Amino acid sequence: MRKKRESSNMYTIPSFDLGKAASLMPKFTEDNLDSFFEAFENQAKVMQWPPKYWAALIHSSLIGKAQTITANLPFEQYSDYTQVKDCLLKAYDLLPVSYLKMFRTLKKYPQQSWVDFAREKLSAFERWRRAAGAASVESLSQLMLHEDLFKYFPERVHTYLLTFPTTNLLDTAAHADHFEISHAITTEMSKAPEKKSTSQGFSSRLTARKAPAGEPLKVYSDKKQVTNGSFSRQYPKDQLPLCLFCKKLGHRQFQCWHKQWEDKTQPRGRYPTQVINSSRKYETLDDVSLPFQASSSRPS
Repeated sequence: MRKKRESSNMYTIPSFDLGKAASLMPKFTEDNLDSFFEAFENQAKVMQWPPKYWAALIHSSLIGKAQTITANLPFEQYSDYTQVKDCLLKAYDLLPVSYLKMFRTLKKYPQQSWVDFAREKLSAFERWRRAAGAASVESLSQLMLHEDLFKYFPERVHTYLLTFPTTNLLDTAAHADHFEISHAITTEMSKAPEKKSTSQGFSSRLTARKAPAGEPLKVYSDKKQVTNGSFSRQYPKDQLPLCLFCKKLGHRQFQCWHKQWEDKTQPRGRYPTQVINSSRKYETLDDVSLPFQASSSRPS
């Protein structure tokens, strides 16, 4: 009987002391939340704490914003360590994308040694790998290829693909193709048919310029507004308009500053009108040429 009691005491598991375990918890800091969870998991494995008490131990260490977030969780999530951890990481924006950004943007300080910088780089990479769930060599290669593929996506496709948590290379490429095809169809359906203008005003007239031999005649519209200071810059080089007044390329007659200047100096027309005195009457042609003959016969 005595031997049976001793043998039963040998296999008795000591009861778990929650208060003692809470005193061994790592210090919680909101600025380094991922390090807190990493230190807690290592401590729990070393001390062999039962996983069913992990959520209770975490709640005993939370303060501030983290305590407020977890207090509003349902009981099923509140008592599950994995759901509590995921909820806090999302609340503090510590997702795989955030870890990747931290890994890519990490810089060396001037007074920092290269060994310390390499350790921080390795730590940032490990955080990204664990957050993405890459535990094997195959999953790590998929993760690296997936991250490299994102460099080639346009911004709108990149934003759309962030809603899919997959890290499989082919699945991501399939989602990108689906987005581009559906977006192209939506864009074509949203376009309204263009209406042709039937106005015959000045703005709808077409002007043609004689093309060299062997080339088709090029026609362009008069709808472009042109200023006198930049005629040729508003038109292609092979479609410059021809002015019918000064015979120069680059502008039209109504834009010609030569014509505008001449109209200002001679408002009555391009050629001045000759005034003839009809009060004098000449009987013969000699009478008309008499003043000229008299002036030519004067001695110099």
